[in-house]
Amino acid sequence: MINFLLFVICVNSFTCDQDERQNQIQQCLNDLSNSDPQTRIRGLDGLVRLGAKESTGKIAKLLDDEVSIVRAYAVQALDALKSVEHIDKIALLLKDSDANVKANAIAALKNACSKKHAADIALLLTDSSADIRNYALQALAAFKAKEFTKQIADLLNDKDNNVVTWAIFALGELEAKQYGSEIIKFLVHSDSLVRQNAVDTLGFLRLKGYSENIAVLLNDSEGQVRTKATMSLAFLGSKKHANNISTLLKDQDPICRSYAAWALAELKATSHVNKLRELLKDSNELVRGRAACALARLGIKDLSQTITDLLKSSDPLVRIHGAKALRISGLKKCNNDLLKLLDDQSSANVFVYLDIYPAEQKAISPANMYVLTTVKDVVKSVCKNLGIDIKGKDMAVCKKCSKSIPDQDVYSCSSKCTFCEACTKSVSYQCPNCNGKLEKRSK
Repeated sequence: MINFLLFVICVNSFTCDQDERQNQIQQCLNDLSNSDPQTRIRGLDGLVRLGAKESTGKIAKLLDDEVSIVRAYAVQALDALKSVEHIDKIALLLKDSDANVKANAIAALKNACSKKHAADIALLLTDSSADIRNYALQALAAFKAKEFTKQIADLLNDKDNNVVTWAIFALGELEAKQYGSEIIKFLVHSDSLVRQNAVDTLGFLRLKGYSENIAVLLNDSEGQVRTKATMSLAFLGSKKHANNISTLLKDQDPICRSYAAWALAELKATSHVNKLRELLKDSNELVRGRAACALARLGIKDLSQTITDLLKSSDPLVRIHGAKALRISGLKKCNNDLLKLLDDQSSANVFVYLDIYPAEQKAISPANMYVLTTVKDVVKSVCKNLGIDIKGKDMAVCKKCSKSIPDQDVYSCSSKCTFCEACTKSVSYQCPNCNGKLEKRSK
């Protein structure tokens, strides 16, 4: 009887919460028709916060609002709610007189992968606003719209350095190798971001004929440029520059030191093993992590203590490096420390070439060189690779309280966010991340 009453209380609470949500949505909808622009914007913001996808039709009406900032917010709202049914109406705003409205329209079309509007976006490559030209370049690069390569290449002569930077990036995404001789000119540009993108793109395009020009940038005054030059030479398989790269193992920039270690492993530069060993004592954990991975790739096995320390780091990216170094080396002494991370939901942006793809086998665009992953997912992959049985040890973790959840008590949404029963009730059965309904996972 008590359990039944508790069930009734929970259902009633859920119903009340749903009623409250509907009341809030209705209030926001009322705000959309208010004469005050700021109130209309507040209504739009509220509908997005509530995840009110059922209200996109009324939101779309504000695309014709007389106030430009309201139109801009309406586009953002439809974009946030992933309302593809209104994408054609959003495309009409590419001709809007307001730059913010046009920028938001380009972003929404890009996020919706609306390639059918690529030609309309391409017209904005000659827009008077540099920001609009930048957004147009980003969208066309995302669409892989090779039919507009010539128009994009014309922007290499743009007066705005940011536009030039994005034009170089876009040509890389479109795999426009025929413009390598034009891109190489920017290796000596006064703007470090332009140099950085130029060297990045030449490496991605695997233009080996420019390795000597790229190698000069190993001595660039900017750490990011030196790092990109190091990566590009590795992608080009330029073993003759291994000695030059090894000098960066003592670079003042820790990111540069760490990628120099990766590059030497990529180039299979076994003659630099002793220098890489010295990095295991580096003051920076990330450098030690990449050095351990590099040494493991070069066949060095006595790394158990280093890997153990990496797995216990407070930095999730360093823990991921420790797990990957363990996978490469195959050491079993660290398995217990590895298994302790099966509940670790911490995430980090991981360089995909890090012990995943040999550069000579697969080219990945600069836009996709990093992937967001969790420590847990990496550990599970490593365990599978090493044949470590994790049955009964791998449990879902609550996104709210971070506690492990038995399979029979897991609640999840369509995006696979997981919550324990107590936290599910505390958020009224609605995922705080995606606003989806939380339901008990089927057995």
